Amino acid sequence: MTATFRAALAVVLMALIAALAPAAVAPAASSSSSGWSWRTVYKDGFGGSKLHPAWARYDGPYGSGVQNYARPDHFYLDGNGHLVLLMKYRRSGDDGAAWYTGGASLKGFEGRFQAITIRYRVDSDGVQSHRNIPMRWVHDDAYESYEGEENYNEGSSLNSATTFLHYADGKQLYREHKVDVTKWHRWRFAHRPDDTIVVFRDGELVWKYRGNSTTLPHALRRVVLQQEVSEKHMPRGTSGRERILIDYMKVQTSSRG
Repeated sequence: MTATFRAALAVVLMALIAALAPAAVAPAASSSSSGWSWRTVYKDGFGGSKLHPAWARYDGPYGSGVQNYARPDHFYLDGNGHLVLLMKYRRSGDDGAAWYTGGASLKGFEGRFQAITIRYRVDSDGVQSHRNIPMRWVHDDAYESYEGEENYNEGSSLNSATTFLHYADGKQLYREHKVDVTKWHRWRFAHRPDDTIVVFRDGELVWKYRGNSTTLPHALRRVVLQQEVSEKHMPRGTSGRERILIDYMKVQTSSRG
């Protein structure tokens, strides 16, 4: 058998093997095949002594009630790696002798579809506030008259927190999470471009809701951390305090957001 004949035979055999081999199975689609992905726009471990300049701290009354008044110095870094929202009674201030709280919005990182990862706990010393940790507030000229909110962990209880999705005409959807908020928990909330809300606690999926553009409008929203005086747990005196301690937060916006 000549070298030329052996080479020709090898080519024929290779072609025959290729024809008889089964077709390759296409790999499973990755999350990117959906047409969107997450891009981190803000991440903070709250070290150091200065707040990120994007935080616009509240300084004045809330629209939720006459008893609610925020002070900028009640939203601060404690020097131990925590962002703190403080509810405390003060004998003087712009609202007089009253209970004051802390809150702020994160300016410049708005998005339509976003994921927020946050690790926090509540340190309650005799009083309980009403908390929105976190919330997404509409900041969109196209939705100027829209009053809906995405309140991811709202409530004043120490044993639960509730995800509220407020939408058109005062309607809402919600899911209560039974959880000890005085313990550290890591939460991840996402409003995905496929009109789905997912909530994870400590890596476990605890709620998934598939909506539509009515229940989950595609409005630009701004992340908010908010603490208020609770009507349900209104302090009876002037002693005590509550601190919301946050040691990590990350905001991601989708490629379609």
